[in-house]
Amino acid sequence: CLYFLFLMKIIAVDLDEILAETARALLKRKKNRINWKRINWNELSSYNLWEIEKLEISKQKSVEIFLWFLVGAGLWNKIDPVVGAKTKLKEFKKRWYKLHVVTARHFLLRFATWIRLYLNYKHIFDSVEFANFFTRFSTKKSEICKKLWADIIIEDNLENAIECANEWIKVYLIDKPWNQAYDKKKHKWIIKVNSWSEIEI
Repeated sequence: CLYFLFLMKIIAVDLDEILAETARALLKRKKNRINWKRINWNELSSYNLWEIEKLEISKQKSVEIFLWFLVGAGLWNKIDPVVGAKTKLKEFKKRWYKLHVVTARHFLLRFATWIRLYLNYKHIFDSVEFANFFTRFSTKKSEICKKLWADIIIEDNLENAIECANEWIKVYLIDKPWNQAYDKKKHKWIIKVNSWSEIEI
C-alpha cells in the first residue's frame, strides 16, 4: 500500500490556456480589440493586459475585462478546450494519478468554472482550487500545490512556474506568447513543451 502511494503522482493543472483557450475566446468575442486597440493572440507578450504598452489600459480595467468575460463563460461565451488536454489527462487518470485544477480565478467564478469543467472534463479532476489572484484573498499557486502534496504542475505563466519551481515543484510550461522569457539553463526545474502531447510523466 505504501509502495503504491509512493508511485502515485499528484498533479496540479492550471485552467486558463492549459485546459481552456480563454485568451483566444476573449479576443474573438472582442473582435481582436482591447481598449479600442487592435491586437492579435501572438501579440500577447504578457497575460497581464496592462503590461502590454500598445493597449494603454489600466490594471483594474484589464482584470474587469477578464472577470466579466469569464462570468459569461458559463452561459454564453464559448471557450474551446485546449487540443490534446483531455486525451493526456485520461491517460494520467488510467494510471491512478490524482489530478487537481489550480486556477488563478476568483472563487466567485466557481459556478461558471464548474460548468465548463463538467462539460469538457467530466470525471477527471479530484478538486478545483481557486487562488483568487488580484484580490486581498490571493494565494500563491505553490502554496496550494504544497497543500495538495502535488509534485508537478502544468502551467503557462512563467512567473507562477518560477515560484513553484523554487518550492521544488516540477513544472511543465506549455509554450505561449507570454512565456518567451523562459531560459532552459536558468529555469532547471521547468520543462518547456509545445503542447500536451509532449508531456511525459
